[in-house]
Amino acid sequence: MELEQVVSTVEVPRNTGVDGFLQLIRSILKLGRVQDIHITSNGRVTYKYMAQVGQERDIFNPEQLFEKVSPSYVVRNSSVKELRVPDSANAAEVLFRVLRAARLDGVEPIAWATGADSRLPLWLVQHTNLSEDAVSPSDTLCGFPVYQDRMLPDEALILCAGPSRGGDLSETTHAYKIVMVLS
Repeated sequence: MELEQVVSTVEVPRNTGVDGFLQLIRSILKLGRVQDIHITSNGRVTYKYMAQVGQERDIFNPEQLFEKVSPSYVVRNSSVKELRVPDSANAAEVLFRVLRAARLDGVEPIAWATGADSRLPLWLVQHTNLSEDAVSPSDTLCGFPVYQDRMLPDEALILCAGPSRGGDLSETTHAYKIVMVLS
């Protein structure tokens, strides 16, 4: 049996977080004969494994591989409540209502999810006294990460919640959705 080294690179979508990396690494290790896994800070994972000469190469389909750790999948598979808030409400009041709804249901905040071209920064500026500089970058909100997903509406802001505060996104059991209305 003659073996040859195969080198491949996969980019982990930013919106999948740690769960995306773990999912990919599990899949790589299932290949067998893995020689090296290298992870860069920009989300690229390069791996080397030995395969039989002429053997069909395992190519990961990112759509399938990362689907179960994407924010849209997690939200879709949780109990979703749409919260109604007055269009004129201050952003701080709206966020308080969302966080309070989760606590009243006995779950803890994990993260926020929104669309890929989210209205979040503009909504925060319009509904607070904050400047654009104060809301940028918008990768965290109230101490929790903000995940963006092209499968979620840009005007939606969704709190993902579950059994433990700040847990993995995949642990989401409840989601609380508001619509960010711009003036």
